[in-house]
Amino acid sequence: ITSYLRRITSNHVPADKLNSFVRMSDIFEAPSAALRNALDNILKEIPLSLYLFLKLTQRNELQKLKLLFGGFAYYDNVYLLGLAPLSLEELEANKGFVPLATSHDGHKMLFADTRNLLGRGYGNIFAIREVNSVQDGFKLVVYSFGKDITQFLGELSRKKMHKSMELKISYLDWFDTLEFPGSDTVTEGIRIRATGICDPWNHHNGRKVFSYQIRVSNDGRTTTAKLTTRHWVCKDGDHESKVDGPGVIGFYPRVGPNTTDFVYHSCTFQSSKSGSMGGGFAFKEENGNHEIFAKIEPFPLRLPAGASLLEFNSVTDAVRMIEEGINE
Repeated sequence: ITSYLRRITSNHVPADKLNSFVRMSDIFEAPSAALRNALDNILKEIPLSLYLFLKLTQRNELQKLKLLFGGFAYYDNVYLLGLAPLSLEELEANKGFVPLATSHDGHKMLFADTRNLLGRGYGNIFAIREVNSVQDGFKLVVYSFGKDITQFLGELSRKKMHKSMELKISYLDWFDTLEFPGSDTVTEGIRIRATGICDPWNHHNGRKVFSYQIRVSNDGRTTTAKLTTRHWVCKDGDHESKVDGPGVIGFYPRVGPNTTDFVYHSCTFQSSKSGSMGGGFAFKEENGNHEIFAKIEPFPLRLPAGASLLEFNSVTDAVRMIEEGINE
């Protein structure tokens, strides 16, 4: 889908040439006069790449891709996103915010800003964090990804499939500790990779929620060691706190010649624009008393470049920047 959108939209097909373009496309039938009129109206206010994506994903075979947008999970929070059904009539009647993806319970969604009401670009993908009523309208607090549909899917297409034993399902994981970890450290054959992402939908008492993934792997060990305790140093701006305890989320994984990667998820909270987590896990060799402190180099906890938190007033169309992502 990403390759198709890049190939087609790179030609910058203008709206007045869309009729011949649609007939040449291998995914559309020749449009009727009514459809041509509807397309003309729609493409005045919606990016071509977004329209093509929505049209393409209405095909029966693609409706089977229930988790096209992937997702992530931590604790009891499971955000796995499938297509949000949308008819041509609903698209034509949209008021600027078009639903793209929805969780199985419908509580978490991704939208496209087709009219650039948020000022972050036509077709920008965003999630709604808060809805507050005001006279004659509402205020939204949103997480803007700073990407259109082609960029969003292009980044997602580089992610890896994650098989969840708890959920008994595989999905494209928004985390990527295999290829692009936030930190990657090896200590005596114990490799620990970590990465964190901001939860687009949730906050905790006004603080951002960052979920993180930790991957513990064998990197050449010939003997087996068992994790005993954890040590974290959490930085939130100038504030630093430490967390120590037994195991990790109730587990004591083993690392050795015949072990597979141990992967787990947790979360933390941030008030500042830039924070980090680092520390390490203590291990003890099973065939002796040798102890190992496997370091975890600090990994960043911040909004990525291009992302932002915004407040939007539906009455005045005013947009207020709450926080903007930081270049790495």
